[in-house]
Amino acid sequence: MKRIYPDREMCIGCGLCVLGCLAAHSKSEDLVLAYKEERAKGLVSRKRLIEDDEVCVAISCRHCEEPECVPVCISGGLTKDGKTGITVYDGDKCVGCWSCIVACPYGAIQRDKYNSKIIKCDLCAGRENGPACVEACPNRALKYEERPAIQNLVTGEIEYVDTGDCGFVLWTEGMDGAGVYDLGAEDIMSKLNNAATEIKRAVVLGGSVEGLKAAEFLHNRGVEVAVVESGASILKAACDVTGAGMVSKRLEEAGVLIRCGASVKKVVHDKKNKLRGVLLEDSSFLEAGVVLVSSTDSCEVLSMNSISFFGLPMISMGDFNPEPDNPEYAILTSQNEFKQSYRKLVFKDDELAGYVLVGDIDFAGMYTSFIKFKFKVDAQTRKRLSEGEPDVLMWPDEFFNKAWNPESN
Repeated sequence: MKRIYPDREMCIGCGLCVLGCLAAHSKSEDLVLAYKEERAKGLVSRKRLIEDDEVCVAISCRHCEEPECVPVCISGGLTKDGKTGITVYDGDKCVGCWSCIVACPYGAIQRDKYNSKIIKCDLCAGRENGPACVEACPNRALKYEERPAIQNLVTGEIEYVDTGDCGFVLWTEGMDGAGVYDLGAEDIMSKLNNAATEIKRAVVLGGSVEGLKAAEFLHNRGVEVAVVESGASILKAACDVTGAGMVSKRLEEAGVLIRCGASVKKVVHDKKNKLRGVLLEDSSFLEAGVVLVSSTDSCEVLSMNSISFFGLPMISMGDFNPEPDNPEYAILTSQNEFKQSYRKLVFKDDELAGYVLVGDIDFAGMYTSFIKFKFKVDAQTRKRLSEGEPDVLMWPDEFFNKAWNPESN
């Protein structure tokens, strides 16, 4: 298939490709209106211009033969068209989980902050003159042509799994009574929908990703929700303590009660087996019309987590929570309370081993590339990674050309 190939040797950084893309995807299809009016309302170019010292390059979706983004999309919003070869994006199906942003190691998928969805190149499918960015480029730094298929260059496989819970929430009575639901049940969404129309209060046992998303779901439908977690913090399998603390704060600001370090003594029913609530070991009682259970007996190390809670995105990947004081690891963190952002980078020897991002996740894919492609990280590169805006021009030259601009036939 024909793809867009960026030539950084020819790019002069004029940005006309970005503007051309902006106009082509605007309602008016007029550059001035697109830039001055529609951009202010959320219109974003699918093209990104990267500049580093005197080197520039414009990148967008590679439309890989085996795209990393498609298998991790939980909603079916990303698919591979078998006839055209295009990686197709359906915005109506996108739920803003950001898994594709993390999974794409080429930094080709952006976050639409206005709509909590993603933005990616569609090759201007159906446009008579082909991709607008190529047409707009004055220096032929973008070429739209047939070349050998772009292969998946990943050297280390990352396992994408659903985020489970390590909360070990235990109770002694009432598990099999009315109104107690396992969040892993196949029909759980229909039960949650029904519950939201019939009850005023709910208790979620286990501060996992699935437990917290269930709490958010019910809260947004007018239900008072309390989350009970036996551990010291929520999201123990998916995040570190600092990041989890930021998520916990966001949940509490929204109105969800978080009880960490709390053990359940009994799920209470009346004589007619109607659920009344949850009794904790400290003798406090939480009223509930439904109890949702999210707990496991063991904790699997998770490789990738990506989710949002009340608009606050959170991402983690790789070995992001090593044992304290392990001399093999170096950890760099940055936190901005005002912007509600947090970044944690974990290095092992001369490679990036894992990371946690809360709030600002726009460059997640670039951090992913350093993990997946096992790039060696010197002191200068480590410093640049810690500053929060990594890009493809930080890759080794030979690898960049292999990934973005392979030789023509």
